[in-house]
Amino acid sequence: MKNVICLFLFFLLHVNLQSQNKLEVGASVSLVKFSAKNAAIIGDKHLFQVPSLHAAYQITDRFSLGLEWSFNTINSLGFISNSVKYNSFGGHIRYNLQNKYSFLNPYVLLGSTFVKSKKYAIPTLNFGLGNTYWISDKIGINSQVSYKFSALKFRSMRPHFQFTTGIVYRFDFNLFGFGRKRIWEVKR
Repeated sequence: MKNVICLFLFFLLHVNLQSQNKLEVGASVSLVKFSAKNAAIIGDKHLFQVPSLHAAYQITDRFSLGLEWSFNTINSLGFISNSVKYNSFGGHIRYNLQNKYSFLNPYVLLGSTFVKSKKYAIPTLNFGLGNTYWISDKIGINSQVSYKFSALKFRSMRPHFQFTTGIVYRFDFNLFGFGRKRIWEVKR
């Protein structure tokens, strides 16, 4: 199975060797919402994270690989407070949907995170939708909603929704160094 995954990743990277790839990095605020039944087990219905950091590398026109990291730095905003610690780290594969407008980038994602609540780090399976509204070629506003499913056998984390919104910055370069021109290929 590991060989199949490596072969698939090599294929995705090889498909786009000659094109310009893009790396997006961003910072967001995040709100987690539990159902009433799950909130009784967790201890909070709403939790928030400031900041929620993320990065996505576009490997083809359609697919991106991403990482995300959310953690608590503030325990109370006045109208909402965290009585439970919620930190998460994970990754996802993102499929960019066909779009005729260059300033919108809607996508769907599938991923997994480890959510640390109390003493345990619980794995979750994530399904999500999102969109980036590009204000300029480099700066955009990203919003995303994810459903994070965790097995019901875990008592320290339950299935929940996570909503994020924030700012992203895009770098245009090829992370793996392919597609660069050699010095004798550059026209003067």
